[in-house]
Amino acid sequence: MAATPPPRVHRLATVGPEPWTVGSRYDYADAFEAQLAVPDGRSAEQWARCALEQAPRAVRVVIIFAQRALLRLQLEGHSDPQHVLGWRVVASEPDVISLAAHGPLVSAVIVGRRSAPTAVQIKTFVIFERRRGRFLWAAVAPLHRRIARLLLKRAAGRSGPFSSGSLPS
Repeated sequence: MAATPPPRVHRLATVGPEPWTVGSRYDYADAFEAQLAVPDGRSAEQWARCALEQAPRAVRVVIIFAQRALLRLQLEGHSDPQHVLGWRVVASEPDVISLAAHGPLVSAVIVGRRSAPTAVQIKTFVIFERRRGRFLWAAVAPLHRRIARLLLKRAAGRSGPFSSGSLPS
């Protein structure tokens, strides 16, 4: 039996309109897509929870520190049904999830989408609430892009559904 090739993750050249964002104005957007070798039956929410909540502990610590301490996003509980790693679940359907977090410097929306049985996208939209938010985001954005790609690739490398009750600590 042949081994399944590793998933390919690439940054999308353009970020099209996204009806799942809060409002239509944003100051920054990026998008990544994972191409899978075989179809994956996980829902968009299962993908988001796998990518964020099952990330290595050190990566989760970096993410939470950057979001809370630097960007000052007001995150909530980490693993309850209405939150994914502190981000509020705005909408969750089988093929799309919208997460939101707000703060005094920036607000952000993450949209996860199963765009095909063998493709998953993650889009991030950031709104600068204050000028200082723009400067902080400029410093954080390169790390954000590296981590977003890493998390998507890790989640794509894991197959099958999981239960949020089995998340690692």
